[in-house]
Amino acid sequence: MSEHKFKIAYNTVPLGDGKTKAEIQADPELKDFGATDEFILVSTLLPEDGSRSVAWTSSDAEGNSLPDVAIFQTMVILARSLALNGELDNGREGTCWAIWNAQLAAMDLPAQDLKKAREMFGTRGKLDS
Repeated sequence: MSEHKFKIAYNTVPLGDGKTKAEIQADPELKDFGATDEFILVSTLLPEDGSRSVAWTSSDAEGNSLPDVAIFQTMVILARSLALNGELDNGREGTCWAIWNAQLAAMDLPAQDLKKAREMFGTRGKLDS
């Protein structure tokens, strides 16, 4: 069996108190970097045997892992986006939309209809102009 070859390398750079977009673009060491306030990184390994290994890490501005509730909130938004996109089969789409509606119920808000949400927000989840 050959040694696994990774397809992507990545790095994060803490910015302390932060920098503006202009400051990041002006810094030669950061010029082509993206920037954010917090992140969740999902890493996927695809070994030759066809298996799939998924792990994630997260960070706040101080380099600490995000609390589970923050990761959950992100998962709910991802589920909503996946359902709105319309690219999943009916079962997966329904699961994602059920997660979204479960969150709404937990907030004492009414459930939303996926078809009506797509009419309002489009398939990428943003209000149509």
